Amino acid sequence: MFIKYSLAAAVVLVAASAVAASAIAAEETTEGAIFTIPIDFHNLPDYRNQAAATKRYLNKRQAVSDVSLTSVIGDVLYTIPITLGTPPQKFNLAIDTGSFVTWVVSSSCVTGACANITNHFNPALSSTAVLMPTAFESKYVSGDRVSGQYMTEQYSIGSLNFKAMAGLVSVNQATLPPSVDGIMGLWSAKAELEQISGDIPILKILARAKALSKNQIGVFLQSNSPVSRASNRVNAPGGEISFGGANAARYKEPITYINCVGKTPWMLSVSAMSVNGRPIATGGAQATIDTGTSLMMVPQSVADAIHAAIPGSIKTAEYGWFVPCEGTIPITITFGTFVTTIPYKTFAIQDNYATLNTGRIVCLSSVMYPKGATVVIDDWLLGAVFMKNMYTVFDFDPAVPGGRIGFAQLAVGGNAGTGPGAGNGGDNGGNSGNSGNNGNSGGNNGPISVPRSAAVGQFSSVQALHALTFVVAGAFGTLLL
Repeated sequence: MFIKYSLAAAVVLVAASAVAASAIAAEETTEGAIFTIPIDFHNLPDYRNQAAATKRYLNKRQAVSDVSLTSVIGDVLYTIPITLGTPPQKFNLAIDTGSFVTWVVSSSCVTGACANITNHFNPALSSTAVLMPTAFESKYVSGDRVSGQYMTEQYSIGSLNFKAMAGLVSVNQATLPPSVDGIMGLWSAKAELEQISGDIPILKILARAKALSKNQIGVFLQSNSPVSRASNRVNAPGGEISFGGANAARYKEPITYINCVGKTPWMLSVSAMSVNGRPIATGGAQATIDTGTSLMMVPQSVADAIHAAIPGSIKTAEYGWFVPCEGTIPITITFGTFVTTIPYKTFAIQDNYATLNTGRIVCLSSVMYPKGATVVIDDWLLGAVFMKNMYTVFDFDPAVPGGRIGFAQLAVGGNAGTGPGAGNGGDNGGNSGNSGNNGNSGGNNGPISVPRSAAVGQFSSVQALHALTFVVAGAFGTLLL
């Protein structure tokens, strides 16, 4: 499936860059160049479970002896249309802020997982393709892998044209939906990882070429409304991505920037969190902001504390936490001085739900903890359930080692409790360079009890919670899980 796109008229300009050996230089730089491209949303609810979320978390923290990728088996994929080659060959690539390599599948790979890919790249049909002797192999914790060789090729993303490296996959064991042709890596590797060629991350290429007004990408993830238990089960418009800065039509000033920390992609220090007015101990956590999942992955102790503040929550060994589908309980997270309130109906995943034997319907919580007795984590993973409520800017300017992330309130939609100093969420300063509030999250600070656990037998039906191959009958008919 290809996505037809229209470019934002006044802000979309043309810039170009070229590769000369290993040096990348701009052929043309236009002051104020911002390139805005629509995003398509691919919903994969069968992968919205603890096992898949755990694999994605671990993939972000694996060793980088080779070029590491995050798992493509996520519960959501956000894609954009691009072309490679001369004449151009069309592809629909999943944007991934947790990967620094971009790859497509070679026309020589036609069996196995390659057979499910709609668009393959044929280097013989491109006059600008230069195959390189450098091989790459990327392994996944799930056991999947892709391998092949690098090539240098002409990219076109909307009206943004440049030359850079891409992985050309000849062995593909990483299953993607048929509508997704590969991965576009949107992480610029940090100094600790400079054994990776500087010509691999396309963000480094764009920064070196000075092809953009600012070394930033702005991301707006669209909330597909109305949210209900019958919706969000097919592909839909997903928002937009802007290369070169923030799209002023999508946010309200100011943008609050926080410097990244750690050695993994786009990670921030968590300043504070509160649920239903009760402070949640973050333990000095650091959180990765990730376009490759809709979920929030946290340590089990944090997940238990969050759901202890939500009446009616149920914990299961198989699926994790369930919560009432309806509610108004505020969930706030603070980075530096920026506070965001996650809407409850987004927090309770409306298209992943179960019916209890009592007839009560409960929805899967978007907060999960790792599955497996040996998996203990300290850091967090925050996906679309967090990002949909604000405008996000990923700043990869070399002047800020490690990069920084900016947040701003949405121009339309979002939550009134989102913005600098919004709500009652506390702040211990973070890394934003601002002093913060140094206060409590407010509400009742007394002891809370963890809700009871539920056995799987309490469910009469479970909708799209696990990629299993058995059938159960329930109030919603016979469901294949």
